[in-house]
Amino acid sequence: KTKDDFILVPLPGVAGFSSQWQNVGEIQSTYYEASLNGSIIEKENMSLNFGLVFDTGTQVITDLGEVPAYTRSGLGAVDIFRVEKDKPYGTMYGYKYATSLDQLSVENGEVLNVPAGASSSAGGGISDYSINEYGYVIKTSDKGSSLESPMMIYDEERMPLLLLKLVIQIQNLTLVLQLTLPIKTFHFTQF
Repeated sequence: KTKDDFILVPLPGVAGFSSQWQNVGEIQSTYYEASLNGSIIEKENMSLNFGLVFDTGTQVITDLGEVPAYTRSGLGAVDIFRVEKDKPYGTMYGYKYATSLDQLSVENGEVLNVPAGASSSAGGGISDYSINEYGYVIKTSDKGSSLESPMMIYDEERMPLLLLKLVIQIQNLTLVLQLTLPIKTFHFTQF
């Protein structure tokens, strides 16, 4: 168990900074490792050994102190990593995209949904949208261009719906074969 985890915590806009490093929270880690080693050939002039190692581990955030749950970026790009109590550390979220025109949010005849990667609505009415060959709703006039992007689905408060995509689990399987051949005589000549 790690206490006083050092994390970058988002701050309210009135603080003058967007985030601050703080010692808050706890993470519970559980890891298992198993190995199997053996000798295949054992002779005077040669040996062949093998090793097989498997390990797996999880880290769960057990406490965030007074910090509310938040989503942060991985490498300064898109916010995809969810930091929340009782969630595994490294839980990744992504947006849910419309696969039917019925999933679009419409107000006064205008589509409010924002395409992936955009900061504002593409506008237009339902008739301006269609489903592309991948099964996602797009603005029909953008089809086949660099502007073609799936439309994000919104909740009741007009926030993009986050969809749990992946929980990263550290798993490793390594197989090592080692061949040992003794060198009886070795000469080094310098020119």
